[in-house]
Amino acid sequence: MRILIVTGIFPPDIGGPATYVPAIGRYLAGAGHQVSVITWSRIVGEDPQYSFPVIRIPRYQNRLVRSLQTLAALVRLGREADVVFANGLTFESTVASSILRRPMILKVVGDWAWERAFLRKWTAADFSHFQREKGALRIRLLKKIRNWWARAADRIIVPSCFLADCVRQWGVPAERIKVVYNSFDPLPLASFHSDPLPVSRNVVTVARLVPWKGVDDIIRCLRHLEDVGLVVVGSGPDEPALRRLARSLGLQERIFFAGSRSRPETLGLMKACQAFVLNSSYEGFPHVILEAMSVGIPVIARSAGGVPEIIQDGHNGLLITDTESLCRGLSSVLQDKTLSKRLTRNASEDLRRFRWESMYEQTEAILCRDS
Repeated sequence: MRILIVTGIFPPDIGGPATYVPAIGRYLAGAGHQVSVITWSRIVGEDPQYSFPVIRIPRYQNRLVRSLQTLAALVRLGREADVVFANGLTFESTVASSILRRPMILKVVGDWAWERAFLRKWTAADFSHFQREKGALRIRLLKKIRNWWARAADRIIVPSCFLADCVRQWGVPAERIKVVYNSFDPLPLASFHSDPLPVSRNVVTVARLVPWKGVDDIIRCLRHLEDVGLVVVGSGPDEPALRRLARSLGLQERIFFAGSRSRPETLGLMKACQAFVLNSSYEGFPHVILEAMSVGIPVIARSAGGVPEIIQDGHNGLLITDTESLCRGLSSVLQDKTLSKRLTRNASEDLRRFRWESMYEQTEAILCRDS
């Protein structure tokens, strides 16, 4: 098959799609398919490390120019493709697929309409309530756009049952929605020979720095944890406010803002810490939890979205619901070595449920079915 994969981010950028797309691309190419990737990127030019062509559209240019370049590349390459596999750039992918009359498989890992409305402060509703509220005209317009491309897809892949329920609310028939759990594809860890903070124990979070990730509450919990530091991996618009919060609480010496890191560096930083925390109020299926489980540190995560489909409270991690339970959970895993060891041991065993072979094989079957 000739498969055109579309994504909004790709290495050296980090994030879920930037981890997933190169991996599924390598698998599909290794299985004998012809793979091409179109992505927005902060770098341009050929990248010889991949066994398939990667067409990079410069990210930092006028949005209209960037979208037109993306659409032109999609139409040009799509003429030779049997299927378009959209992992982002959904508007452009939907238009190109319609022009070319090619099937489009869409991977949905969240709600574009909610994220945009929340970041622009058009709504204060959480993810679940947003699905049900009617909202102002501009919110209804965002939802119409989202529903348009979701309903235009020949098939939608979601990484959790939670997201499958959400997509059904967008008017997509259940038979066109397929749940394929994300997996973990191990990579070498980058070593860190010295602790980045002058404390005896470190907690790490890996997240885009946006409001719903709850990094501010993790910072506040440090006030109640003696001799504990926080490593924050990721970047985003909330970083200046988070730095100000750390200074206002007198915690700036105990927080290391690592910025965006490569995946091996991220895993290395995680391995050097004593606990991982994800305090997000909205997650479709957080791949980063699988990564934390794989490096052998206990996981504390907010019970939101698809998280409970990975974490069983008290068995392979701790589920939290608010800032108070977050502080208790961090204190427990940092002080109780028996608990920490039990959680990490069970997490390591449970990773077998998320074999990369299963995810790749299921995805390939869906792509081939709609070609």
